[in-house]
Amino acid sequence: MKKLQYFILFILIYLFVINCEYTPISMPNSNDSTKLFSTGEIKYIAMNPSWDNFSKPLDIFISIDDYIFIADSGKNQITVLNKTGDIILKDQSGNDFSALSNLNNINPIGLCVDSKLNVFFVDRSNTVYVWNQFINNCSNNEGNDSIAVAITYRNPETSDEIRITNFLDSYALDYTGYIIVNVEYEYNQAKMDSILGVHVFYKDYDKTSSEFVSIAASPLGSDNFYITDNYHQNIQNISFARSSYIKLADGTTLWQHQGYLNGLVATAGTGAVRSLSQVPG
Repeated sequence: MKKLQYFILFILIYLFVINCEYTPISMPNSNDSTKLFSTGEIKYIAMNPSWDNFSKPLDIFISIDDYIFIADSGKNQITVLNKTGDIILKDQSGNDFSALSNLNNINPIGLCVDSKLNVFFVDRSNTVYVWNQFINNCSNNEGNDSIAVAITYRNPETSDEIRITNFLDSYALDYTGYIIVNVEYEYNQAKMDSILGVHVFYKDYDKTSSEFVSIAASPLGSDNFYITDNYHQNIQNISFARSSYIKLADGTTLWQHQGYLNGLVATAGTGAVRSLSQVPG
């Protein structure tokens, strides 16, 4: 009797497997937007652009304004796509990403974009680079941008004023309720060009052997990010420090920053570093 039960069970499982078979859908080799889909059909459209446009893409990030950034180490560039997959150098919104299309001797292997539209990237060296989308959008690159040389703060309750040239002092003044009442600017095109272009945000001068291989932005509004050092097997917390105060051509004023090491998040042996550091390139 048991043999009969086992035989019936086998037949039922066999019929179930047979009925579950399906024919795989052939993937397209071209992006033909003229094809029509019928209700209930499953179709795949080849991505645009083709991956043939990339040499050695190693990382990808989608920013808060829906641009797609791809670190192409083989071409020394960061390729920017819109959400429909078109490569963008300039667009009607005023964005100009051409500075990322030729990074000279920088081979980006990891990147992220924070809520301030800072595009941070690493290249297996001891350096984190940055390029800011927002300030390049607001600037007209015609020498009408200016940089602060001194800022005067006032205490609203006592009317005491303090003039600072070391902008790290601004943190304490903000905390104690002082407000900015005057800014002394200068037109220094060389300094503005360095801010508008790709430049060093953080460099580990103490450890030239560091190999930063991946980078991750913090939640919205946080002034820090995390990098993985493959050589020293750790994850570092990099925080922001105010370095300059600028006024752009459209009147926008904002702080600029440099990075500094604000501690280690994980070290070798914790189980967190090994997986993050296995980045090709």
